[in-house]
Amino acid sequence: MRRFIYLDTETLNSYIAQIYDGLITSNEENKQYTNEINKEFSHSVSPNANIDFKVFNKGIEGKIEYIFKSLKADKESAFVNKVETKLLHDNAFDLLISHINEYTGFKGEYIGNFIEIFDSFYILDFLYYKELFSDENFINFIVDSAMENIIKEAENKKAKLTTGTSGKKQIIKDIDNNIATIRKKQISEYMNTLKIIEIITKIIPYQRILCIGDCIVTLSDEFIRDDIQMSSFKYGGKIKVFGYITNIINKNTNPNLPIFAGVINQINSAILSEIINKNEIKIIHPIAIYYE
Repeated sequence: MRRFIYLDTETLNSYIAQIYDGLITSNEENKQYTNEINKEFSHSVSPNANIDFKVFNKGIEGKIEYIFKSLKADKESAFVNKVETKLLHDNAFDLLISHINEYTGFKGEYIGNFIEIFDSFYILDFLYYKELFSDENFINFIVDSAMENIIKEAENKKAKLTTGTSGKKQIIKDIDNNIATIRKKQISEYMNTLKIIEIITKIIPYQRILCIGDCIVTLSDEFIRDDIQMSSFKYGGKIKVFGYITNIINKNTNPNLPIFAGVINQINSAILSEIINKNEIKIIHPIAIYYE
């Protein structure tokens, strides 16, 4: 069973409107009784619109125009049931995929083209990681955890030293200094990570991104169907992403570009390669992200 964790309903509605608009003529009448407003819609269906589908998967026959009209009415009515709205959007997604498969298909990984990806992924929540790496206690904890075996090995070396070992004090001092040097280096690496995160948050206009294969998928909070604060922790494994390519960034930038375009490309290639270590990175605007 398919389970959406992200659905860009605005983009989805736009595509559905472009595909099916012009097939619907409707009359809308508002009737007000005391404090309650009822909306009545009448639909006339074009003879060309003969595609049936199951509304809400309940076996109720309907026309494709019904779902489009409901999507258009969704933003106008405050009384649309939340579950019904989600089901309408889910069905609209099926219609878009069906249309692409029938008429356009996936034409290759070029800017502007639709793309489908199924792979392992992780979500980078920049503000979350910025907060973590700014916490001294957190840094000490992960450094201590990483150095646990190194420290045990050093303690074993010191324990093997006998009273008569030549230069015992100096050996112990050297072991302790080596541990301190390793620890300082690891802390420095995490501080550099914090600097990179701070730079990324200034350049990338998104708080969260999803990394999958050689793609960076931008995420807007309003379209995530769950507690946004839990996304980095909660989701894992393999997932399917459907969207379109908005940019392709290469590590080897074009030296013949105008100065400002060249600077932007250099910044993008330098920063994004810290997120995904690939020679070519595709930026994806997601329409849907889901388990299947």
